[in-house]
Amino acid sequence: MDADTAQFEDRTSPTEILFLEEAKNARKNAYAPYSGYRVGVALETKNGSLITGCNVECVDYTGLEAIESAISRLVSLQDWRKDSDSACVTRAVFAVPRLDYESLVHYPSPKSLGRLRFFAHDTLHMTFVDESGQSEDCTLDDLLPRSPNIHQSMARFSHQTPISMPPRTAHDSAATHPLVDDDILGLLDTTRRHSIAPSSGYTVSVVVKSTAGHLYSGCNVETAMHSAIHAEESALSNMICAEGPTAKLDTVYVLTSGDKAGWPCGNCRQKLYEFAHEKTLIRAVNQQGEYEEKPLTELLPNGFTAAHIPATGGDTPAS
Repeated sequence: MDADTAQFEDRTSPTEILFLEEAKNARKNAYAPYSGYRVGVALETKNGSLITGCNVECVDYTGLEAIESAISRLVSLQDWRKDSDSACVTRAVFAVPRLDYESLVHYPSPKSLGRLRFFAHDTLHMTFVDESGQSEDCTLDDLLPRSPNIHQSMARFSHQTPISMPPRTAHDSAATHPLVDDDILGLLDTTRRHSIAPSSGYTVSVVVKSTAGHLYSGCNVETAMHSAIHAEESALSNMICAEGPTAKLDTVYVLTSGDKAGWPCGNCRQKLYEFAHEKTLIRAVNQQGEYEEKPLTELLPNGFTAAHIPATGGDTPAS
């Protein structure tokens, strides 16, 4: 048993020990080559689901914090419209490198706490455990008081009508572009139904295929902060959480609620570039299931990479 688990076990229940183990496993897959500060989190929802996430950094010093990664998975992988309790977080356990004053100031950020608050139960309990076994307990209200929670926020997007793709009809003869495989199209359509976009009304889903041949999906998540986790970020974090920091992108499929096929925004292109190889393809899918295809290197020529900056003291994958 690890030292942090052993010390944590002295004062916690078996359930909390399980959550710490899940958070630690998520932390192993974190991608943090710039800060070196890998974080894993395990969230429990009101219906008993357990959702994990890890931080995913980008060379431009943006990216998803572990909370945001877990939230994007919570929304995109579950049908929260049928069970709102699946989107109500009651507990969060974090596995972090260290718990000194400086670390607590810089993680979690107010931005990620604000996103968590949007989905938080009134009594959300948070525990932080570091590699030495030191731990800190608090509630979300301790860190971010008087902010909108799920009971106030649900009303803002519960009326949002999911947009489904029209059924395919004798499409092969009418298609002017290649057609997406049915299994990928179905995953895009299902995931976009989970999108939360009360401010823009613009729902997006993304399916990424890794070079290992696995598919991962994600949707956009807007909150009361009027900022969003983009669908590309959500799908990327799902891939990293599953395959670890060495995962690479083969193909990216993007489906939006617009009449025309939509391409990733500039910020998302940079994040995709972080995990791409020279032949990674982006496929923008329209409502008929047809797609246009471009290499990521064409959408982001002369892309910025870690090779452009000095060594940062960065990170290596956890063993």
